[in-house]
Amino acid sequence: MLIPAIRDSGRTLVEGCGEIGADGDADSTDEPVNRLARRIGISRKNLAVCRALPLPIEDSLLDALQAEVEEKLGQYRVELWDGEIPEEHLVAYGLMLRQLDLDEPDEEVEHEAPEYTPERIREGERRMREEGTQRLTAVAVAPDGSFAGNSEVHLHTGPDSTLGWQENTLVMPEHRGHRLGLALKVATHRQLRERAPQLRSLVTWNSHVNPWMIEINEKLGYRALYRELVLQGRPEL
Repeated sequence: MLIPAIRDSGRTLVEGCGEIGADGDADSTDEPVNRLARRIGISRKNLAVCRALPLPIEDSLLDALQAEVEEKLGQYRVELWDGEIPEEHLVAYGLMLRQLDLDEPDEEVEHEAPEYTPERIREGERRMREEGTQRLTAVAVAPDGSFAGNSEVHLHTGPDSTLGWQENTLVMPEHRGHRLGLALKVATHRQLRERAPQLRSLVTWNSHVNPWMIEINEKLGYRALYRELVLQGRPEL
């Protein structure tokens, strides 16, 4: 039923994904996702690794990482926002979200970076509220007061929820080299002990061609669970 549905949709570009084991061969013709991709004629790919972090993190680890950050941080600082993006920062925050889509390593997979208008950001926040999800945001502020980067953690508001998601982390190109990515994550992960003490795990995904973020996550204690193969192309149906 999938192939007729794709044909009837009139789409010229399709994308799909499938889970493979932590030790599986992403190029193996035996993997179901590769068999399907070959059947419909799509071949561009990106391999993402799912990692999980047990919580809470020991204060001693966060203190050690904070010391590493401060060696490079200089006059940059980190602010934490709980909940919605402040009204006066919506435009600047939207520019960071767009930059994330422009920069995200996706191997062969291509994405069009959208515009994140204030209206689009507020609509996303409305949907999060409906889903019972809240956001903890860290932003890096440059010496001139501009935003240099951001990181988000999403969590359900229910008191029994024990799982959170480490979402996007970005450092703007002109501000890289100051350990801001690590600084942002240390700030949010430390705040989680107070903000959501019931959490027992954070989950995140990174492309396997993103060594910078993988290094940061492994410093924090994230460990690989499984891999996700994303395939994209123009189907030959």
